[in-house]
Amino acid sequence: MAMGWWVATVVTGCATLLLAAQPARSQQQPPPAPSGQNSEHPVHKVRVWTNEDLIETRTPTDRYIFAKEDKTAEDQAAEFQAIASCFAPGNQPELTLEQTQKAIAETTQSISDAEEGVAQAKRQVAEDPENLRTRDQAELNRRTAELNRLLEHLHALQVRAQEDAPQSTAAPATSSAPPPQP
Repeated sequence: MAMGWWVATVVTGCATLLLAAQPARSQQQPPPAPSGQNSEHPVHKVRVWTNEDLIETRTPTDRYIFAKEDKTAEDQAAEFQAIASCFAPGNQPELTLEQTQKAIAETTQSISDAEEGVAQAKRQVAEDPENLRTRDQAELNRRTAELNRLLEHLHALQVRAQEDAPQSTAAPATSSAPPPQP
């Protein structure tokens, strides 16, 4: 019997809830038509970020890192350009014969200086103690590489001078000489 009382209480409680809920439903207003301005739920505005907004959010550390990366990229591009220019003969400016002769003289002087530097570096390698030999050998290698670069440059200038010389001597000779007579 105790069980029956409990079931009756539960059934009565549920019926009361159902009756109380029905008038609440009838008192509710129909949902408003969808519109841009809903007072029950505030609209969440989405911010569109521009490049300027993103740049403004950078910290000083970010700016430093980006600047360092930019400088590294510029240095690599310049290094690549310097190496690539050695293999691209069309990039060299055209020089007159006099300018080429002057460049040959300057390069010859630089070669003399470089040869003296290589000789000094060789003496240094021979005279210094063992613990400094690695450093001295690196310096010798650097000076030798510079000497080789200068020798290649001198060779290129000499070839250019030889190419320019026949053109400049052949042109005046044909214009000043009378045409041959049969």
